This record gives sequence, C-alpha cells and structure tokens, in this order.
Amino acid sequence: MSGRSALRIYGENAATFLIFQALALTPETITNVLLANLKQFGSGRRHGTTKASAFEVWLFPSFGKGSGFGEPDVLLISEHDVFWIEVETTIDCQRAAAGLRSALLQLRRFHLFQCALAQGPKVHGDAKRIVGTTIGNDHKARLATVKLAGHGVLKELASRLTRLGVERRDHYVLFTVDKPRGPGKASSYKEALQSAARQLNDAEKDLPSLPIARCWYAYWNGDIKPKFENQSGALLSFDSHYVRIKRRARTKRSPRG
Repeated sequence: MSGRSALRIYGENAATFLIFQALALTPETITNVLLANLKQFGSGRRHGTTKASAFEVWLFPSFGKGSGFGEPDVLLISEHDVFWIEVETTIDCQRAAAGLRSALLQLRRFHLFQCALAQGPKVHGDAKRIVGTTIGNDHKARLATVKLAGHGVLKELASRLTRLGVERRDHYVLFTVDKPRGPGKASSYKEALQSAARQLNDAEKDLPSLPIARCWYAYWNGDIKPKFENQSGALLSFDSHYVRIKRRARTKRSPRG
C-alpha cells in the first residue's frame, strides 16, 4: 500500500512530544545543546553547561487543573537542577503580546508551586495535600491544592523538587517552536521578556515573584534544531505534517492553572 502518510500533528503538545522525545533519546544534547544555549531574560546571557548529571524528561505532568497549580509542558530534572518549561508555537510581541503574558503567567504558577512544596504537605479536607496560592486566569490570587495520594509524579519527585527549590536551583524556560518576534524599534525580545515578567510580578506583589534571573528562553527552528542535528547526527523535521496553531491576538488560553 502506498500513498502519503495520514499522520498529522497539531499544536504545541505535538511539537513538544517530538522535540523532547528526540532530546531524551540523545541525552548528551540536553546539556550540550538545549541547556547550554538557553538565554537569560533581559541580558541574553547563555546558561552554559551544567553539572554532569542524568536528566529525566517528564512531559505534561499535571499538578492539578482547576483548583490546582497547573500543568507544565516539560519538567526537566536532575539531581542538581530542575527546569520548568512552557512551550509555545511562537511568541509575537507586536501582534499578540497577550500570548507572552499568558506564557509568563504559566511560569509564575510553576514557581508558586515550588514555593508551596517548600512548605511541606498539609492535611486539607480529607487528605494530605500540597497547599498554596496561585494566580488564576483572571490574574487574581486563589487557593490551590494538589492531593499527594496516588500522584505518580509527586511520589517520585516531591522531595527532589522541594530540595532544588530551597537551593534555588529551579529554573523557568519559555521555549518556542518557531523564532519569536520581538517588539521592534529599540527593544529586543530578551528585553521584552524581562519587562513583561516584571509587570507580571508587580501585579500580585504579595506573592513570591518569578525569579527573573533564573528565567530563560530558546527556540527550536533556526536555533536549537541545527545545533541538535550537528551534535546528534540525527535529522528531526516535522514541518510537513505539523499543523501550527494560529492566533491573531491571543487574550486568553484554556484554563490550566
């Protein structure tokens, strides 16, 4: 039987799976390519190499929707560092600035979860839970909880996540499939990220701020992809069957936190 493959993949989750599966299958590229080429919000300084350690790649680990803390696209964790990664098709600071604010809100939610972990489990309602404060889609603070019993991710990672958070080895990454578009004029993308993160922190000053010094960005096409292919010798192209989500001016995203 011949003919064109019927496989079609849509949106960030599909791209996330393909990219981070490829990285996981060639573990050296996680440290030598992805992490080494992360750029810091504001300065653009590269993260550089990390301590030699095996990283685990967790895709879409949920820490509670609705009443919980949200769902990162990727959790990249070793004994020495943890990276909370939000994946977008792209970020366009000129035509869809709300998309940037929404992505950064996700990163701040993950940091708030790290802060809640540091407080330890509490009896809340009928069970032991991680209890803390997060920010809803209305940008207002609200109570968040996630039950420990039966939570496969927290069973394996809670103690390590807690320790890395206390040691300030928790990092937050905005990763785009396509090259992002900055605001133009005299401002760059890295500066736009820093400015938007500061505005987000100012919105709820009573809550722990997103640690901008530990916030990073990267993009796949034109940046990480050629470096990955050069390091691994593997070609990863999915543009022929990847259907991008197109947004004219994104103001809201589906509730995830």
